[in-house]
Amino acid sequence: MSLSFVYCIVPTRGRVDSILVDLRDEGFSPSEISILFLDPDPSLQVPAPAQVAHSSTGAIRGVIASIDGIQRLVIPGLGPVIASGAIASGAAAAGSGAISSMLIGFGVPGAEATRYATRIMAGQFFIAIQTSHSGAGDEAREIFTAGRADDICTKLDVDRPKLSSIRGPVARSASTAA
Repeated sequence: MSLSFVYCIVPTRGRVDSILVDLRDEGFSPSEISILFLDPDPSLQVPAPAQVAHSSTGAIRGVIASIDGIQRLVIPGLGPVIASGAIASGAAAAGSGAISSMLIGFGVPGAEATRYATRIMAGQFFIAIQTSHSGAGDEAREIFTAGRADDICTKLDVDRPKLSSIRGPVARSASTAA
């Protein structure tokens, strides 16, 4: 099945929340939304998986907590990241040694993945929409533009990314590793 794939970098948490609210209000399902960012406070105790979406501490709160499948993953050599959607599922299933590898496995081309990874490691946020609904890619791009996202890329009629191609070690949060 082909789909529209629209992704961007968002520099601030406030803009992320605004974009996520707009995506939800326009009918994008949680399964169509992916987000990836560094955990800004890795010293916080990691909640158990059932509690992650309901955590009131750390980075997982507010609008981001409403996204289905939000996870805290620990990437060796990098530390904890917060991820949701297909990018989290792929990273948790196959593992990843670097953010750029996760993005490449998710379908972002190499040079863009490196540029995005640099910005994510600087504390910015990656948001992506994957949808097979007609016109939804354009709608997502409009929402990203209105939300003042940066580096917005659109790919239409692409094959679903093969997330199993991501390689490297990833651990779930410390509370789930046992």
